[in-house]
This record gives sequence, C-alpha cells and structure tokens, in this order.
Amino acid sequence: MRRTATPPKRAKQDKPALEPEDFRVHLIEKAEEIAPRDVAEVLERAAEVRAKASRPAVDRRLRRRLEVALELLRDHVTDECPQIPLHTVAVLAVAVLYFLNPLDAIPDDLGRIGTVDDALVLELAFEAARAGIQRYCDFKDHSTEGLFRIE
Repeated sequence: MRRTATPPKRAKQDKPALEPEDFRVHLIEKAEEIAPRDVAEVLERAAEVRAKASRPAVDRRLRRRLEVALELLRDHVTDECPQIPLHTVAVLAVAVLYFLNPLDAIPDDLGRIGTVDDALVLELAFEAARAGIQRYCDFKDHSTEGLFRIE
C-alpha cells in the first residue's frame, strides 16, 4: 500500500501580541498622568508633528486628526475654548506624543506599515474623547466628517 504524505500540522494561530484593547488601555492610563507641562510640550513640537504627518506614509485621515488635535490643544492652552473637557485634552496629548515616538509598537521607519499603530491610537483617542472633540468642533464650527469611526 502506498503511503501519502501527511501534510504538516499547522501551528495554532496565536493571538496577536497586541490587540486594539491593549492600545486603548495604554492610552487611558497615560492620559491619567498628563500634566499641563506635557500639553505644552506637545505644542512646542507641533512643527515636528506636522513635518512627520506630511510624509507620504501618513494617510489623510490620520493627518486630519493630528491637525484637529493640535488645534484643540492650542486653543485649550491659550484659553480660546474653555469648554474643552480635561479628559479630551489629556487623551489627545497622549495620542500625539505616541505619534511622535519613532520606536512605538510598530517602528515608524517601516514605511506605510509603521504608521498603522499611530493611526489606531489616534482613532482610539478620538473615540475615547468623542464628546469633547464634538463639543470643540461645534464651538469652532468645524466639520467632524471623517474624524470618527462611525458618523
């Protein structure tokens, strides 16, 4: 009798090392540690954020979220919009600082794939701070089209 080759057993597909929930938890934990000086640091690095956001690997939606985040943080610091909840400020500051970190979960020097984690963190930040961002956009008469996952 002729034996047929037995296909090799496939390794069980392991759970990904990091899940979106891991990023969300990190974001919220770090937001609880944000101090006013941290927000000021983000604004001092706004040109760096914009330069990095202008790279071809950064998609349009991520770029727009970064611009809204920087504007909201600036308006908070300059007291242009006193209606911004502190939770919103903290979450957005953490997300922008994450974007600036070149050695995060997926290193930024990996081209387009290097910004996937940055985009996820900004998306999670916009969902976590949705009410405050919506309030800010209403106050500034800005459109929120494309800012949130579910419109």
